[in-house]
Amino acid sequence: LFPDESRDMKDSLKPIPCPETYYVNKDYLRQNEIKIYHSLPSTFDCCSECIDEFPNRIFYSEQAFQEERFDNYSKIKPNNYIDINGNTGEITDLWTYYNTLYIHTEDGLYKQPRNLQERQTNELTTYIGTGELFAIPPMKIIDDDGNSAGTSHKWGTIKTPHGVTFISERFNKIYNFNGKLNPISSLGEEKWSNKNIYLKANRSYNLAQGEDLPFYNNPNSPVGLGFTSGYDKENNRVIITKMDFSFDEFYLYNDFKVVQMDGRIYLFNEWNALVASQEDLGFTFKKIKDNKAIFVKEGELQEITYVDTLENGDTVTHKAYYPTLEEKEILPTSFSGIICRNGWTKSFDFRSNFWVSYHRYRNVYFETDSNLYSWNPKMTDIFKHQIPNKFGKFNNRFSSFIVEYTSRKNPFEISTWESIKIHAQATSHHLYGFNLLPKIFFTSFYTYNSYQLSNKAFLRVKEMGDDYLTNQVTDDYNNVKVDKDEEVWAINHLRDSLISPDTQMFDVSCPELFAKDKVIRSDSLIEKDWFEKTVFRDNHLNIRLFFDSEDESIKLTLKAVTELINKSIR
Repeated sequence: LFPDESRDMKDSLKPIPCPETYYVNKDYLRQNEIKIYHSLPSTFDCCSECIDEFPNRIFYSEQAFQEERFDNYSKIKPNNYIDINGNTGEITDLWTYYNTLYIHTEDGLYKQPRNLQERQTNELTTYIGTGELFAIPPMKIIDDDGNSAGTSHKWGTIKTPHGVTFISERFNKIYNFNGKLNPISSLGEEKWSNKNIYLKANRSYNLAQGEDLPFYNNPNSPVGLGFTSGYDKENNRVIITKMDFSFDEFYLYNDFKVVQMDGRIYLFNEWNALVASQEDLGFTFKKIKDNKAIFVKEGELQEITYVDTLENGDTVTHKAYYPTLEEKEILPTSFSGIICRNGWTKSFDFRSNFWVSYHRYRNVYFETDSNLYSWNPKMTDIFKHQIPNKFGKFNNRFSSFIVEYTSRKNPFEISTWESIKIHAQATSHHLYGFNLLPKIFFTSFYTYNSYQLSNKAFLRVKEMGDDYLTNQVTDDYNNVKVDKDEEVWAINHLRDSLISPDTQMFDVSCPELFAKDKVIRSDSLIEKDWFEKTVFRDNHLNIRLFFDSEDESIKLTLKAVTELINKSIR
């Protein structure tokens, strides 16, 4: 009311209506509780085991620009994806080579071309097109219904200055891709690769149980399976390790389920019988969780009551019923069922374009800018490769330096072998250089062919002295005297000690031991008198040399070998 001073107060009062004003706190609006959902497409399968998983789909972000206000790499729009043909399996890896994207699936390798057209005019190259990455469908590198250079082992793929090296387990191949696909496993190792690249534990388990092992393609686990790769920059070689083992066939073809726990393999023996016995008690198998079998049982219905108040103040009582669940955990049997480990480690030299060595260690690799490191899942220490002036020690254990080669004069001619001459040099390395060690040589050796075998004898350097002539005629079964003339060592009088030509020479019960040490069977040899021993007679002779030392500063270099070979007079 506003008074009018020119008139009487009673007549000057005029009412003015003022509306009521309310302020709303938007934090308490009902709309904040509403969640927006999109309807499921007509092709959605509610019973699928891979809901919200797209194993053949690649998602990509928006293109980034300079001085952008937001990170476009973190923006992935709903339709920014492309689906790969699923007839070669799931996508396992993506990598680039010379600014081109390559897509690896289980059974195929695809190249993703860019939408560019090139025009060459004199010294000028012009690119015409949008440059869009997925405008053109990806193309197979090998257009084959079978072997298309796929891989399931991402951890075995490594990019080096010489290309991208990867393992195609399903086809028993190791490839190096440098614009062209080169099967490097076929370079002198094709037959060996066909027998030793595939993961034997998973294949035998899959044939027996119809499924892959739960730790397949997991080489970081102490009991895992798979491949890892590392690159040695100093020697220009790639190192590939296979983690594998062999199952006891007694358990393999019986009713069991396998899990791994605390770095060991455990088995649920008589698995189907276990499930049936729990079903008789009303329990149903639900899942394997934390390596335990989880069974559940529905109990009695339990009633829940809650009261809802209406706008007019009335109350409505609601009742709901749900079954109670009883859960039971069953631990596996504490037994591994593993016969032996049969993995391997080997290295490929890009300078010679050949496989150069097998290695004792079974490690997982990782690199820095200048160094190669590795570690064993069963150990806590990290091992550094190529430590200056350190040789023969890996994972804190000394390893033998083993050289095996095949001597052959004429493959169509039977020959005899009398002696071996070896040019080798031993050096002791230290901070200021190295010293020559003229009396250090290989410590042991043995020879064999298709039906003859010598014992593994220790090599003893002949010493000048009072007993020198006596040593010249001494026949010692476990020791062989070696001569040195200038820088060349000689091993003479090679003789056979195998019981009979049809005797099995080596222990092949565990393939890893055979590949690493080629262990001679203890019951295959016999100590013969000298006049009973025969020379090695065949079209070839395999010679295996060992150097064992616990001094990590000593390096033994093999420079050249030759043999005294005569034509057999038979």
